[in-house]
Formats: sequence, C-alpha cells, structure tokens
Amino acid sequence: MDRSQVRPRQPQGRARCRTAAGTGSSCAQLDGATLRGAGLVGAILEFASLRNADISGAILAGSALAGADLRGADVTGTDFNGADLDGAHLEQLAGREAAVNLDKARNLQQAYVK
Repeated sequence: MDRSQVRPRQPQGRARCRTAAGTGSSCAQLDGATLRGAGLVGAILEFASLRNADISGAILAGSALAGADLRGADVTGTDFNGADLDGAHLEQLAGREAAVNLDKARNLQQAYVK
C-alpha cells in the first residue's frame, strides 16, 4: 500500500457517554474512589462522576473536568492549576479551602458551586 491510498483520519467530535436510561451524561464512574495523591496531569475526565471521591493531594493541573460531578469529593491539597471546570459540579466539596490553585482553574465561573 502506498501513501496515496492512506486517507487521513477524520476528526471526531467530543462524545458524551450516556447513562443506561439515555438521559444525562456521565463517563467514568468513580464515585467514592480513592485517588489520593494521584498524578492526573492533563487527564481527560470530562463528565466523569467523582461523587464523594477522595482526590486529596491529587494533581489535576491542566485536566479536562468539564461537566464532571465532584459533589462531596475531598479536594484537600488537590492542585487544580489550569484545569477546565466548565460546567463541573463543585457543590459540597470537602477541604475546598485547602485546595491548591483552584483560583487558577479555567472556567471556574461556569462551574456549579452552590
């Protein structure tokens, strides 16, 4: 096969994972998971469910967390530098006051915080 027969891969749009009922969006189901101190620099966790997860001390710098559900997660010492939080659910975070660089996250104003 020569190069003339190879077609470039067509770009795909970002897909959202569907729940079993076909409503809402959620991809990785990490509710209650322990990711304490995990190095997740640049991780793609869009629409992931991290409810009540322990992500204390994790490095989420530059991560894609748009639409992710972090309600009730422990974020003590978690580094959010440059993480995209567009549409993320940040209600009832444990250790929010001890999170690192949360003020440097992208699209924080688009996140749900109440």
